[in-house]
Amino acid sequence: MSNIIRVTIGEGSKAFPCKDKTSMDELIEMIIEKLELTPEDAKSYGLYEKRGDTERLVEKDEKPFKLMKQWKKDDKKIPESQCSFKWRLLDGVAPPASATASTSTSTASSSTNAPALKKAAPVIAAPKKTDDVTPEWVLRQKKSSTETEQDKIVWERTQRKAFFGWVNHHLKRRQMEVVEPETDLADGVLLINFLEVLTKTNLPPYDKKPKVVLQKVQNLNIAINFIKGLGIKLIGVDPGVFIEGKLKMILGTIWLLIHKFEVSDISEQALTAKDGLLLWCQNKTAGYKGVKVENLTNSWQDGLAFCALIHKHRPDLIKFDQLKAEEKEKNLQLAFDVATKNLDIPRLLDPEDVCAVARPDERSMITYLSQMFAKFASSQKSDLAVRRIERVIALTELNDRMKSDYVARASKLSNWIMGTISDMQQRNFGNTSGDVEDKLTLLLRYKS
Repeated sequence: MSNIIRVTIGEGSKAFPCKDKTSMDELIEMIIEKLELTPEDAKSYGLYEKRGDTERLVEKDEKPFKLMKQWKKDDKKIPESQCSFKWRLLDGVAPPASATASTSTSTASSSTNAPALKKAAPVIAAPKKTDDVTPEWVLRQKKSSTETEQDKIVWERTQRKAFFGWVNHHLKRRQMEVVEPETDLADGVLLINFLEVLTKTNLPPYDKKPKVVLQKVQNLNIAINFIKGLGIKLIGVDPGVFIEGKLKMILGTIWLLIHKFEVSDISEQALTAKDGLLLWCQNKTAGYKGVKVENLTNSWQDGLAFCALIHKHRPDLIKFDQLKAEEKEKNLQLAFDVATKNLDIPRLLDPEDVCAVARPDERSMITYLSQMFAKFASSQKSDLAVRRIERVIALTELNDRMKSDYVARASKLSNWIMGTISDMQQRNFGNTSGDVEDKLTLLLRYKS
């Protein structure tokens, strides 16, 4: 019995066979081929696993059909017809409820429709025939949709990457890392270590190897109380948030820490925090061709603003004049690579997080830009300090030269005075007229 993948958009659909161990990359290649999409367009698709009422994004390295076989073992009470895979657009634009793309086994009759959208979107009439399913229709459908549940999935995924990239940048000082926030923070050990590194403060004694829930709760209470002691208001955050792995609440807590330690201290011409960061970016990128920073989201999608920011401070790292606005992904990749390799700025975002979405997640963008601000602002302070030291050294050297010159001239004058006094103290004038004339000659020469 062979497996098939059925891609359905509107009333048109195409089906073709799949290998039993088909990967996400192979499935995307099939979508590109059958719908004649470009690789860039295909990046906006995501494959979702649905079991009953539960749905999640299938990771790139997972094998969908292998998962489907596992369902038969794990979900004995859930009918196989309720277990399916669905293709969706990832950039905040989903096809209408009838326009889902799904995979199923050949025994399944049809795929389950996507959950209803919270806000209805204007829909362009779907193609009536299979052959009418074209890339143009897919792209028009993307443009005509409004915010959907996919937006939440995208920003959650982006924030997860950015926020915990920031956390791990600090934790690497202790050779630690958060891989799965929903489970790795449950015992409080990583959270406490992170807070100690972030604040350079030792927290109260805690259980380093908690085994029972009570020990985990105690660790988490230590961390939560410490955060509150920093003046951060945590609403609805208790040990249960971390033990149960409530990702949205966890992300909210990390964002408050980011804002406290990275954003709130930013100051630019009397503006602070987010407004100060925006003004700083505008000032530093002013005058660059094709760069107009009006916000901390869409203005950065072509990558030129990131490159301009780096070029402003390190013109040796990027050849800005050779960049093209239409090469968005290439520009972003260049900026992120240079920032990571040459400036030690942690890579919190990938190009698709910025250019492949309708509107980049603002909090994730602020988190990354605040790292650039911290790096360049600190380097500016260092440069200023170096220039001041250079001026002090130059002044000291000039003073030493003047002092040496003064000593030499004063010594010469002293020797002359001593010699002259010695000559004038001689009282032997001679008794002849010639001797007197000689002395008069010497006197006249002295006066001249």
